[in-house]
Amino acid sequence: MELKRYDFEHPINLYNLGDVHRGDNCHDNKLFKYVINQILEDPHARWVSTGDLCNVALKTSVSSVYKSKTLQEEYDILTEKELKPIADKCLGLVTSNHHRRFDKETGMSLDRIMCKDLGIPFLGSLGMIAIACGRSVYYIAMHHGVGGGKKRGSKANNLYEFSSIIPCADIYLEGHTHSPDYFIETFHYIDRKRGSVRQYTAHFCVTGHYITWDESYAQDIKLNPKPKGSSVLALSYNNSGKQCNKKVRYDFVGE
Repeated sequence: MELKRYDFEHPINLYNLGDVHRGDNCHDNKLFKYVINQILEDPHARWVSTGDLCNVALKTSVSSVYKSKTLQEEYDILTEKELKPIADKCLGLVTSNHHRRFDKETGMSLDRIMCKDLGIPFLGSLGMIAIACGRSVYYIAMHHGVGGGKKRGSKANNLYEFSSIIPCADIYLEGHTHSPDYFIETFHYIDRKRGSVRQYTAHFCVTGHYITWDESYAQDIKLNPKPKGSSVLALSYNNSGKQCNKKVRYDFVGE
């Protein structure tokens, strides 16, 4: 697995554009454009995606083709009109269940095609990136997410399990559940190089979405409405490489 690294001499505001579902009739395009404009105007903004940028409603999929634009139409609008202006600020995206519908039907990866067209990094199904703000390096693990359940605890537990697959990341990002959430945990680990037991703090973030509740799938199956928008993680700049000097602040842009 490749660990892609980015180096900056300033703090970073890391936005996640996940579960956008461009093309769905319930997609909140006004809010999506507002967040895109924020990324465009913020010199410290960078973004990643935990997937489902397109809705990909096919005849064989759960999503109804009668409640969504065609894949070609939604793809063209998303890439050419919306993401292209901020493509140079993208640090990578991972694949997702809605995009895999296209892969399954055609044998081609929608994410690879999108990344090639936009010139942005494709991180596979499980992405790992390192963002250095000075000497403070933040290790970030990303996945679209699977399952979820109706209760908040089940979604949080699902994300928490990510840390057992990729231990010692500073930040864990997942989407899929359309239920924004954020929590932190402190772990102990054995530092083999120094022969000691040390600790670190991990930040867990269930990222946002852009689907209105009225007439949506969530309403159909009796799920509560959840806040729409994007999670934003502010990564502090520091010239000390010490773990204790790494600061992460969570924010949510949306409604």
